[in-house]
Amino acid sequence: MKAIAKRTDLFDSEGVKAYLAKAKLTDGRKEITVTYLARFHEFMHIPFQKPRYNRVDTLPFIPTEAEIDARTAGLGKKSAAFMQLIKETVARPGEAWALKWTDIDFQSMAISITPEKGSRARRQKVSHQLLAMLNALQKDWSMIFHRPDIDPIDSLEWFRRRNGKVL
Repeated sequence: MKAIAKRTDLFDSEGVKAYLAKAKLTDGRKEITVTYLARFHEFMHIPFQKPRYNRVDTLPFIPTEAEIDARTAGLGKKSAAFMQLIKETVARPGEAWALKWTDIDFQSMAISITPEKGSRARRQKVSHQLLAMLNALQKDWSMIFHRPDIDPIDSLEWFRRRNGKVL
Protein backbone atom coordinates (compact mmCIF):
# COMPACT_ATOMS: atom_id res chain seq x y z
CA MET A 1 0.00 0.00 0.00
CA LYS A 2 2.84 2.41 0.81
CA ALA A 3 4.46 1.76 -2.55
CA ILE A 4 1.18 2.45 -4.37
CA ALA A 5 0.57 5.59 -2.27
CA LYS A 6 3.92 6.96 -3.48
CA ARG A 7 2.83 6.55 -7.09
CA THR A 8 -0.85 7.45 -7.01
CA ASP A 9 -3.55 8.86 -4.72
CA LEU A 10 -5.09 5.98 -2.74
CA PHE A 11 -8.32 7.93 -2.30
CA ASP A 12 -8.84 8.08 -6.08
CA SER A 13 -10.14 4.57 -6.84
CA GLU A 14 -10.05 5.06 -10.62
CA GLY A 15 -6.49 6.37 -10.46
CA VAL A 16 -5.46 3.34 -8.41
CA LYS A 17 -7.04 0.99 -10.97
CA ALA A 18 -5.28 2.81 -13.82
CA TYR A 19 -1.95 2.54 -12.00
CA LEU A 20 -2.42 -1.20 -11.37
CA ALA A 21 -3.34 -1.81 -15.02
CA LYS A 22 0.03 -0.35 -16.09
CA ALA A 23 2.13 -1.58 -13.16
CA LYS A 24 4.78 -4.17 -13.83
CA LEU A 25 3.49 -6.63 -11.25
CA THR A 26 2.44 -10.25 -11.61
CA ASP A 27 -1.28 -10.96 -11.74
CA GLY A 28 -0.99 -12.77 -8.40
CA ARG A 29 0.55 -9.70 -6.78
CA LYS A 30 -2.13 -7.48 -8.33
CA GLU A 31 -4.83 -9.81 -7.01
CA ILE A 32 -3.50 -9.53 -3.45
CA THR A 33 -3.05 -5.76 -3.78
CA VAL A 34 -6.62 -5.28 -5.04
CA THR A 35 -7.95 -7.23 -2.06
CA TYR A 36 -6.14 -4.93 0.37
CA LEU A 37 -7.23 -1.85 -1.58
CA ALA A 38 -10.86 -2.98 -1.46
CA ARG A 39 -10.65 -3.30 2.33
CA PHE A 40 -9.01 0.11 2.60
CA HIS A 41 -11.67 1.76 0.43
CA GLU A 42 -14.46 0.03 2.34
CA PHE A 43 -12.96 1.30 5.62
CA MET A 44 -12.73 4.83 4.21
CA HIS A 45 -16.29 4.59 2.74
CA ILE A 46 -15.01 5.17 -0.78
CA PRO A 47 -16.72 3.27 -3.61
CA PHE A 48 -14.35 0.78 -5.22
CA GLN A 49 -15.21 -1.78 -7.89
CA LYS A 50 -12.60 -4.50 -7.57
CA PRO A 51 -10.92 -5.38 -10.90
CA ARG A 52 -10.28 -9.07 -11.53
CA TYR A 53 -6.82 -10.52 -11.80
CA ASN A 54 -6.24 -14.25 -12.13
CA ARG A 55 -2.99 -15.57 -10.83
CA VAL A 56 -1.03 -17.88 -13.11
CA ASP A 57 -0.07 -21.17 -11.52
CA THR A 58 3.62 -21.91 -12.03
CA LEU A 59 5.83 -24.76 -10.91
CA PRO A 60 8.43 -24.00 -8.23
CA PHE A 61 12.14 -23.97 -9.09
CA ILE A 62 13.74 -27.24 -8.06
CA PRO A 63 17.54 -27.25 -8.30
CA THR A 64 19.44 -30.21 -9.73
CA GLU A 65 21.65 -32.45 -7.59
CA ALA A 66 24.73 -30.78 -9.08
CA GLU A 67 23.43 -27.29 -8.20
CA ILE A 68 22.71 -28.37 -4.62
CA ASP A 69 26.15 -29.97 -4.28
CA ALA A 70 27.88 -26.88 -5.72
CA ARG A 71 25.98 -24.64 -3.31
CA THR A 72 26.77 -26.89 -0.35
CA ALA A 73 30.48 -26.94 -1.23
CA GLY A 74 30.67 -23.16 -0.85
CA LEU A 75 29.23 -23.08 2.67
CA GLY A 76 30.82 -23.28 6.10
CA LYS A 77 30.94 -26.56 8.06
CA LYS A 78 27.72 -26.06 9.99
CA SER A 79 25.71 -24.68 7.06
CA ALA A 80 26.98 -27.39 4.70
CA ALA A 81 26.08 -30.14 7.18
CA PHE A 82 22.63 -28.63 7.66
CA MET A 83 22.03 -28.39 3.91
CA GLN A 84 23.32 -31.93 3.28
CA LEU A 85 21.08 -33.23 6.07
CA ILE A 86 18.01 -31.62 4.51
CA LYS A 87 18.99 -32.95 1.08
CA GLU A 88 19.47 -36.55 2.22
CA THR A 89 16.60 -36.84 4.70
CA VAL A 90 14.10 -34.45 3.06
CA ALA A 91 13.50 -33.08 6.55
CA ARG A 92 11.91 -29.69 7.08
CA PRO A 93 14.36 -27.04 8.29
CA GLY A 94 12.69 -26.99 11.71
CA GLU A 95 12.99 -30.77 12.01
CA ALA A 96 16.66 -30.69 11.06
CA TRP A 97 17.32 -27.78 13.43
CA ALA A 98 15.78 -29.72 16.33
CA LEU A 99 18.06 -32.76 15.93
CA LYS A 100 19.98 -33.99 18.93
CA TRP A 101 23.15 -36.03 18.95
CA THR A 102 21.14 -38.92 20.39
CA ASP A 103 19.04 -38.95 17.19
CA ILE A 104 22.05 -40.11 15.16
CA ASP A 105 22.86 -43.82 15.00
CA PHE A 106 26.40 -43.96 13.64
CA GLN A 107 26.42 -47.80 13.63
CA SER A 108 23.39 -48.24 11.33
CA MET A 109 24.03 -44.90 9.53
CA ALA A 110 20.54 -43.61 10.26
CA ILE A 111 18.99 -40.47 11.69
CA SER A 112 15.71 -40.37 13.63
CA ILE A 113 13.67 -37.31 12.76
CA THR A 114 11.15 -35.89 15.22
CA PRO A 115 8.21 -34.51 13.21
CA GLU A 116 6.69 -31.06 13.13
CA LYS A 117 3.43 -29.78 11.65
CA GLY A 118 1.53 -33.02 12.05
CA SER A 119 3.84 -35.26 10.00
CA ARG A 120 5.16 -38.60 11.18
CA ALA A 121 8.36 -39.54 12.94
CA ARG A 122 10.79 -41.31 10.62
CA ARG A 123 14.20 -42.91 10.48
CA GLN A 124 16.34 -42.16 7.43
CA LYS A 125 19.47 -43.87 6.19
CA VAL A 126 22.22 -41.35 5.44
CA SER A 127 25.59 -41.35 3.69
CA HIS A 128 29.08 -41.66 5.17
CA GLN A 129 29.70 -38.14 3.86
CA LEU A 130 26.88 -36.63 5.96
CA LEU A 131 27.93 -38.55 9.08
CA ALA A 132 31.49 -37.27 8.62
CA MET A 133 30.20 -33.70 8.20
CA LEU A 134 28.10 -33.99 11.37
CA ASN A 135 30.96 -35.63 13.26
CA ALA A 136 33.21 -32.66 12.40
CA LEU A 137 30.86 -30.27 14.22
CA GLN A 138 31.39 -29.31 17.86
CA LYS A 139 29.60 -31.51 20.36
CA ASP A 140 29.32 -28.91 23.11
CA TRP A 141 25.54 -29.21 23.50
CA SER A 142 22.87 -31.87 23.28
CA MET A 143 21.53 -30.22 20.11
CA ILE A 144 23.52 -30.53 16.88
CA PHE A 145 22.96 -27.10 15.33
CA HIS A 146 22.10 -24.77 18.23
CA ARG A 147 22.40 -24.29 21.96
CA PRO A 148 19.48 -25.81 23.89
CA ASP A 149 19.07 -22.72 26.09
CA ILE A 150 18.19 -20.49 23.09
CA ASP A 151 14.76 -20.46 21.49
CA PRO A 152 15.04 -22.81 18.48
CA ILE A 153 12.71 -20.75 16.28
CA ASP A 154 14.64 -17.51 16.85
CA SER A 155 18.00 -19.22 16.36
CA LEU A 156 16.82 -20.91 13.12
CA GLU A 157 15.62 -17.54 11.78
CA TRP A 158 18.98 -16.00 12.69
CA PHE A 159 20.77 -18.91 10.96
CA ARG A 160 18.63 -18.46 7.82
CA ARG A 161 19.30 -14.71 7.67
CA ARG A 162 23.02 -15.23 8.22
CA ASN A 163 23.21 -17.74 5.38
CA GLY A 164 21.16 -15.66 2.96
CA LYS A 165 18.85 -17.33 0.49
CA VAL A 166 20.63 -20.65 0.75
CA LEU A 167 18.18 -22.14 3.23
